[in-house]
Amino acid sequence: MKFRMNKINLIIIIISITALRAVNAAGEEEAIELNKIVVSATRYEKSYFETPVSVSVIDKKDILEKSPQNAGELLKEVAGVEIHHDYTPGISKARIRGLSASRVVTLVDGKRWNSHISSLTGGDYLNSIDVGQIDRIEVIHGPASILYGSGAIGGVINIITRKSAAVKENYADVNFYSSYGSVNDFIAAGGEVECGYEKLNILVGAIKRSAGDLDTPEGKLEHSSFDSFNMNFNTRYAIGDKQSLSLSAQRFRGENIETPESKGEEFSLIIDIPRLNRDMVYLSYDVREIRSWFSFFNLSFHYQKEEVKYINSTRLGTLESGYSEILLEGVMEIDTFGAQTHGIFLYETIWPQTLTTGMEYYHDEAKSPLKMNGEDKVVVDGSYDSVAVFAHDEIKLHRDFIATIGGRYDWCYGQNETEDREKAENRAWALSAAAGLLYSITDHINFLASFSSAFRAPTLEELFYYGAVPGGGTLEGNPDLDPEISLNYEAGMKIRHSRIVCGISAYLNKINDYIIMAESDEPGVMTFSNIGEAEIWGIESSLDFIMSQSWSVFSTLGYTKGEDKTGDDPLEGIPPLKVILGLRYDKKKTPLFDGRFWSEISARIYDEQDRIPHDWTEDQKTPAFTVYDFRMGYNISSVSIIKDINFIFEIENLGNRKYKSFPVIYMKDLNWDDSLIQAGRNYKFSFHCKI
Repeated sequence: MKFRMNKINLIIIIISITALRAVNAAGEEEAIELNKIVVSATRYEKSYFETPVSVSVIDKKDILEKSPQNAGELLKEVAGVEIHHDYTPGISKARIRGLSASRVVTLVDGKRWNSHISSLTGGDYLNSIDVGQIDRIEVIHGPASILYGSGAIGGVINIITRKSAAVKENYADVNFYSSYGSVNDFIAAGGEVECGYEKLNILVGAIKRSAGDLDTPEGKLEHSSFDSFNMNFNTRYAIGDKQSLSLSAQRFRGENIETPESKGEEFSLIIDIPRLNRDMVYLSYDVREIRSWFSFFNLSFHYQKEEVKYINSTRLGTLESGYSEILLEGVMEIDTFGAQTHGIFLYETIWPQTLTTGMEYYHDEAKSPLKMNGEDKVVVDGSYDSVAVFAHDEIKLHRDFIATIGGRYDWCYGQNETEDREKAENRAWALSAAAGLLYSITDHINFLASFSSAFRAPTLEELFYYGAVPGGGTLEGNPDLDPEISLNYEAGMKIRHSRIVCGISAYLNKINDYIIMAESDEPGVMTFSNIGEAEIWGIESSLDFIMSQSWSVFSTLGYTKGEDKTGDDPLEGIPPLKVILGLRYDKKKTPLFDGRFWSEISARIYDEQDRIPHDWTEDQKTPAFTVYDFRMGYNISSVSIIKDINFIFEIENLGNRKYKSFPVIYMKDLNWDDSLIQAGRNYKFSFHCKI
């Protein structure tokens, strides 16, 4: 432990010294703008630098230059964010600050993406939204229940999709996209048409992706192939100068090309997902500048249907009675209807204030029919309703002081509707509160501190699941679960100057009635249980420093430690120390077509993870490793009828390093965990063209 802490201290000192030297060297003239606007942290546009919470932004430039196969790849370099099984179709999920995907709220254009049943670890399958339709991603680090309700204990991921431009002039653009990756023979091709006529703007796009089984330094990762097709549509109609009506629709179809079923092979203990479908449609009405004190109003409705087919083998029984092999085939279906409204009010009493208030309603229907060795079963069949009201106020106490305060009331109700099982229900409610302070030490340095409470109501899976689990045994839900309640404390600093953006924060998150999957009183049967108190603390930092017109460096750091305070045991699924270091060259103008050339090399550095629960074995520990990535690209802004063209080449895992993801789930009876060997060396080529 001493060695690890010394490494953390050394890295933090290096980042701090670099940041301070950059501020001193930058000068007063702002040659390069390094400011980003975020929406998720406040529900209205605001500078990242002026938000009293930790926020990360992945913008269009990042998405273009990384040419990812899925959304998970975009997030894995963000401080404090871990993507479990990022290359594996169907089961790629995000964890923030050591908390599982079920404790992270995923939004699509601000609309909650509810997945109550998803392979026992909860959370949303990031693979089921195509990266080709993403315009930007905003990540809130830490609890955000005031604005986003149940589940936002770890944080929020808001995936903002591409929209038609809100302009009045007539125009038409066509975009083409293609990409290749050698590690799994990945091929992608797609196109997009965007046009505007007077008050109407339309965007229509489609993309096809296909990949074989993943190459790793140990050979092929079986059943990791996939084939997907995505379509997206957005239209916006301007009603006068201040009002607009928009309609968006998304359709994703994904499947595993070669499943064990089609190949006649034995099933693995990792869930195989031969089909993953998602449909979403929403209608939104906006009004701006209604009165001098009424800045904005939004009313929206959305519907989403998610369908996941899974196949795996497991075991049922006990050591005394013996195990029997069982083949599981099922389909998890979730239908979500949502309605939400919020308004933004500007007023001044003693101090200028910006007040955001709103209401939300969500209704979920979850079904999970199952065939167990050919016999029909129902694993989960239930409904879930949630209603909430919230208010968030930003108060400018002084030119250098901004305070925020907020509150929210949530009521949640889940019920089991399975006919062959006793009816059960669960009610949960919570009052959440948050307060923050941002103090401008100078024009370039802000200090921030915050306190927030958050909660997570149990999911339908945790309440009412009944059936076998991957890895062996039977799992029964617990309708008597209490909601998790979180108290989070955070302090940090943000630096923004002409050549630098830097942030560092420390946090402590205390969670009462933490829910885990644990052994029940009945032999061979698992259940969900409130364990008492969990405590997570850590440090995050990020740095972007422009050394000259062409050279820059970047870095992120995330360290998390978790404890089960009731059992005095390390908390399961906590990631090790992760550091990203990178060097970038960017030539704005070259002789060839006055184009832009850029290249970068980066290192992902992971410490060993030897802090595991006491009943885990040495096999669940992961060693330290470093993975190097290289990418380069060339951009031409205008050639004849072509408005913009990009060529990108990448090599991921330059050294073909063998490493595996750290375990999240461990089945003690079978000595099995869900870690996987990750991808080997990957050569990637991509091409983007706008006409």
